Amino acid sequence: MKCRVLYVDDDTANLVIFEAACAADFDVLTATSAEQALQIMRRGEVAVLLTDQRMPGTTGVSLAAAAREEFPDTIRMLVTAYADIDSAIDAINLGQVHRYLRKPWDIRDLRATLREACELHAMNREMADLRRRLLETERVYAIGVVAASIARELTRPIGHLNEALATARQLVATVAAAPELATKKARADVEVVDGQLANAQVFSGRILELLRGIDLPLRERRRDEERVALDQVIRMALKVLRGEFRARAQIRIDVRPVPLVEGSSAGLSQVVLNLLVNALQSFAPEPGQAVRPDNLVTLRLFPRDAYVCVEVEDNGVPIPAESFAVLFEPLKDPNARGGGSRWGLAISKRIVEELGGRLEAERPAEGGTRLRVLLPAIA
Repeated sequence: MKCRVLYVDDDTANLVIFEAACAADFDVLTATSAEQALQIMRRGEVAVLLTDQRMPGTTGVSLAAAAREEFPDTIRMLVTAYADIDSAIDAINLGQVHRYLRKPWDIRDLRATLREACELHAMNREMADLRRRLLETERVYAIGVVAASIARELTRPIGHLNEALATARQLVATVAAAPELATKKARADVEVVDGQLANAQVFSGRILELLRGIDLPLRERRRDEERVALDQVIRMALKVLRGEFRARAQIRIDVRPVPLVEGSSAGLSQVVLNLLVNALQSFAPEPGQAVRPDNLVTLRLFPRDAYVCVEVEDNGVPIPAESFAVLFEPLKDPNARGGGSRWGLAISKRIVEELGGRLEAERPAEGGTRLRVLLPAIA
């Protein structure tokens, strides 16, 4: 399947020349205005957007900026004359376009540049697909962690129930041997009770075996774990939550150079996402209440001794002391804020501990919550 390229230019002669030069190698689409270009992109995926800078009513930079917001995966390129070089540089610096082509173009250079852009688009798609599959794998594991947590919480009461049933059967046996139970009916009634208790004991024993089978041991650390750059993990998490931060809080970022860590990029991305989501949920307004303008989440990345530390701190509603004591055990605090994020924190704690790290929580004196992940640094 040919790579789809959209060329936008208000000069129809340029469109004809472009299509004649590139149609053999690419699936060429053309448009004479920014509005028409966006309509075409909404109808189907476009790998590369090539736009002229000077158009009536708008510019190529403005079109690239709009395409970046609505179609971030599309590779954007700008065609400009020498007089527009400053606009091209500004567009590149602001991330609105990947590169620019100068008019008049050389056909061979144009084709080579478009092929490179198509390859970049395909590679980005493959990376996104790989990231999605990794996240799905981690999500399946997360479900297992939740099930194991529930199993551990239920094992103790079911175990007590099983012991109580055994004790009850012993008492029934003692009663059955008493001389007062001389009649056949009395003995028959005691046998029925004993039979019912025996069935309940069998069933509770089966439940106990199932619960013990669900519990997960900590996964052994694998020697083939990835070497992960946590600044890249943070960047991906912030990209996912960009819309949430725009609507609910400001974010302050303090990222310092740190060593790599061993682990899974997908798993550690999930950990950072869970910490940020927990912080955002501290700002949930009451119905009809506006979001406070001073809502702030602070994210820090820095080295600490032999560890790499990620901190997420919010100035939102503090977690009550009784809930804070069981922050990573959501089953013990069903009324805590953000039940979904509480499960996320429990899962994050397990992921971090499997990597030889730890997840800590603090209540700053000025209010809010501070969560800290410490992971062993690679020397």
